[in-house]
Amino acid sequence: MGLALDEKRITHASKPWLDALFAALIMFGLYLVKRYSYPLFHGLSELFSIVIACGIFMIAWNTRRFFTNNYFFLVGIAYLFIGFIDTIHTFAYKGMGIFRGYDSNLPTQLWIAARYVGSITLLLAPFFTARKLRAGRTFMAYSVVSFLLLFAIFYRIFPDCFIEGQGLTAFKVTSEYIISAILLVSLVFLYQKRTYFDPYILKLLTASTVTVIASEMSFTLYTDVYGFSNMLGHVLKIVSFYLIYKAIIVTGLDSPYSMLFRDLKIERDKAQQYLDVAGVMFIAIDTDQKVMLINRKGCEVLGYEEHEVVGMNWFDTFLPERLRDVVRASFLRLLAGEIEAVEFYENPVLTKAGDERLIAWHNTVFYDENGHVTGTLGSGEDITERKRTEKKLNESEVTFRAISASAYDAIIIMDNDGIITYWNKAAERIFGYTLDEAIGKELHTLLVPQKYYQSSTKGLDHFKKTGEGSAVGKTLELSALRKDGTEFPVELSLSAVYLQNRWSAIGILRDITDRKQLEEKLQVISLTDELTGLYNRRGFITLSEQQLKMAERTKKDMLLFFADLDKMKQINDTLGHQEGDKALFEIATILKEVFRESDIIGRMGGDEFAILAIDTTDETRDVLIKRLRNILDNYNKPEGRNYQLSLSTGIAHYNPETPSTLDELMAQADTLMYEEKRNKQH
Repeated sequence: MGLALDEKRITHASKPWLDALFAALIMFGLYLVKRYSYPLFHGLSELFSIVIACGIFMIAWNTRRFFTNNYFFLVGIAYLFIGFIDTIHTFAYKGMGIFRGYDSNLPTQLWIAARYVGSITLLLAPFFTARKLRAGRTFMAYSVVSFLLLFAIFYRIFPDCFIEGQGLTAFKVTSEYIISAILLVSLVFLYQKRTYFDPYILKLLTASTVTVIASEMSFTLYTDVYGFSNMLGHVLKIVSFYLIYKAIIVTGLDSPYSMLFRDLKIERDKAQQYLDVAGVMFIAIDTDQKVMLINRKGCEVLGYEEHEVVGMNWFDTFLPERLRDVVRASFLRLLAGEIEAVEFYENPVLTKAGDERLIAWHNTVFYDENGHVTGTLGSGEDITERKRTEKKLNESEVTFRAISASAYDAIIIMDNDGIITYWNKAAERIFGYTLDEAIGKELHTLLVPQKYYQSSTKGLDHFKKTGEGSAVGKTLELSALRKDGTEFPVELSLSAVYLQNRWSAIGILRDITDRKQLEEKLQVISLTDELTGLYNRRGFITLSEQQLKMAERTKKDMLLFFADLDKMKQINDTLGHQEGDKALFEIATILKEVFRESDIIGRMGGDEFAILAIDTTDETRDVLIKRLRNILDNYNKPEGRNYQLSLSTGIAHYNPETPSTLDELMAQADTLMYEEKRNKQH
C-alpha cells in the first residue's frame, strides 16, 4: 500500500504547467544574457550542467551502498569527470582569455572529449544494472581516461575540431554523428533493461538521451562559436541535464524509496512470487491471532481469495470449532513464553465450503529485538488425500494378502533398494524359492539372468526418487531365472506404490513358457506348406523380402527360379490326387537336393514352386539347371514308374546395382517359365 502511494507521488510530484513555466523563465533569462554577452551565456549554461554533474556524483557516491542496480553509480562517477572537463571547456571558451596561445579549437576539442566520455558511459551503464561495480577501479579508470584526453588536447595530439575562418573540421562533425549513434544504441540497451528502472525515471532518462542527440546534431552546423547553432546546442544541453536532474537528484532526494531502494520492492515481490509458486501453504499470524500473510497455495486449500483471509482471526475462522480453544490456548502460552514452539504437528483446517483438510505443519516463530514472540510463520502440506490413501491401503492389506495367496500368477513386491518384501505362493511354485529363501534377497540377483542384470538395474536410482521407470505401468515379456538356473519367459506387469515414505514396485509375473511354445508352433505352421514341408507362399515372400533388403546393402547377386510341375493335371486325373501329392513331395525333395540350405524354397500353390538362390550370378545358372536335370533323370530312371517327373522353369536375375522388387522378379520368372512350358507343348 505504501509503495503504491510513493509511486503515485513520483509520477505526479510536480505539476507540468509549473515545470513548463520554470523552464520558460530560464530560457528567457538565458536569451537576455545571450543578447548582452555570449561568453556570459555560455558560462552560465555550462555552470548549470557542471553543478548538476557534480550533484549526480555526490548522490551516487554517498548512496552507493544501497545500490544493486549500478547504472546510476557508474553514471554518477562518469559525470564527475564530465563536469571537470566541461569546467576546463568553460574556462577555455572564446573571450575568456585564460588559456593563452589557444584559439576556439581548444574548447571544441574539450567539448568533444566530454561528449565521448558521456555517450560511452551511457552505452555501458545498462550492463551494470545487475552487475557488481568496483568503485575504486572505476574511479581510477575515469581518472586515467580524463588525464589522457587532456594531455592529448593540450599537447596538440588530439585531432583539430575547429579552424578559425573555416569552421568545424570533418573530425568534429563526424564525431558528433558517431556520438549520436552511440547514444541511440544506448537507448536500445536501456530499453532492454527497462525492468530495472521505475517507469517515470526511465522516461526521464530516455528523454534526456534524445535531447543530447538533438544537441549533438545542432553542434554539427555552426561555423561561428557565437552562432545560433552553437547557442541552440547549449540550450538543448541544459534541457538534457535538467531531465537528468529530475530523474536522479529530485527523484533521489524527494522519493529515495522508489529510486535508491527500488530493489527492496523487487525483492519483496520476488519473495511473494516464491511463496506463490511453492507447493505448500504459507501463513503468518501476528500476536492478535490475525493472518498477516497467506500465499496462493494457502488460498487454494482454504477456498478463499487473499483479501478474504488477511486480517481475519485464524482460530475463529479457519479451525474446526472442536479444536479452537485448545489450539488458541497453546498459541497464547507460546506468546507468553510458557512453552516452546512445536516444530511439526498435524492439524485440520476448515475450508470456505465447510470441509476439513488435514495439514502437516512446520512452524517458525518470529521474535523482536527483546526476544519477545511477535508472530508465527507456518508452512503446511495438505496430506488429506495421502492419509485417506494410507487408511485404504491398511484396510485392504488383509484382502490383498488373501487374494494374492490364491492367485495363479506370481505377485512380488520390491522396495526401492531392490529388496524383495513380499512373495506369494504362486511365486514359490513358478521360481522354486520358498518364502524364507526369497524375502530380504536382492530381486535382480535372484531372478534376472546375468546378461540382463546391468540393464534391469540401471533405472533403480531414478525409481527411488520418483517411483517412475521405463517398465512402470507397462506389461512386458522378459526372461527370468528359476532356482535351478533354467531361463524361462515371463510376462511382467509392473506398478509403483508409495508406502511408508518410500517407493515400492509391485510385479505380477506369469510363466508363459507353454504360450511361447505354442506361438512358435503356430509361427511354423503359418509359414510352412503342410504337404511338402517347404515354405508356403506367405513364408517364401516374407523371407525373400528380407533377403532382398540385405542383398541391396551387401551388393550380392541372386537368382529367382520359378518351377512348374508338368502334366500335374494328367497325373491327378489318371492316377488320383494321392499320387499327385506324392509327385509334389518328390519335387520338393529334388529341389532340396539341388539347392543349398541357405537358399529359400517355397511352394507357391498348386504345382508351382519358387526358389531364391542367394549369392549366385548368371554364371551359376547353368550349373544349377544341369544339377536339376541330372537329379530329375535319376528319379525317373527306375522302371515301373507310372509317370515321368518334369519341370518347366523360369529364372530372373537380381542385380544389386539396378535392384528390382520381389514382385518384379517373380513376374519376370513366371513369364519365362510359361514360355518354356509352351515350347514343350509344341
